[in-house]
Amino acid sequence: MTGTTAAPTGTLANPSSSTTGDSSTKDKAASVAADAKDKVVETTSKVRTQALDMADQRKGKLVEPARSVVDQTKRFVRELDESDTPIPTGMLETAVREMEEVAEYVQSTPVEEMLDDLSLRVRKAPFTFLGVAFAAGFLASRLLKAEPVETPQLPSSTGGTYSGSF
Repeated sequence: MTGTTAAPTGTLANPSSSTTGDSSTKDKAASVAADAKDKVVETTSKVRTQALDMADQRKGKLVEPARSVVDQTKRFVRELDESDTPIPTGMLETAVREMEEVAEYVQSTPVEEMLDDLSLRVRKAPFTFLGVAFAAGFLASRLLKAEPVETPQLPSSTGGTYSGSF
């Protein structure tokens, strides 16, 4: 046997190499995490941009029916004015103007700006927003729960009888 001794199995001969290995592993993990975060932020930004672009392109389909309702309401108000019906049309005219303004706003405003406006209004009057949201949800649930209107069935040409109800 010579005068040298070997390090026992399972232990490190140089304890400082352990800290260097841990440090570089932590650095690599931090780098990978930072890269992943950057990718997530980039992907989220792309998805948001694409969603806003799609919404901007499709909002015309939302405005068309609104303008149709406005036009029909205008005709109705004109007919009421021309008739001898004692119905005041002031409220209807105000509603028509408001609908026209909303339709114009939706058509001419980018979706991102509309979202910012909505966020601002919600912050200014959160309870009003909650009340409107509750009322809209209640109305939607009532409409969805409503039973379908049964249409009467006419007798067939083969001499069948009427089976519907009025």
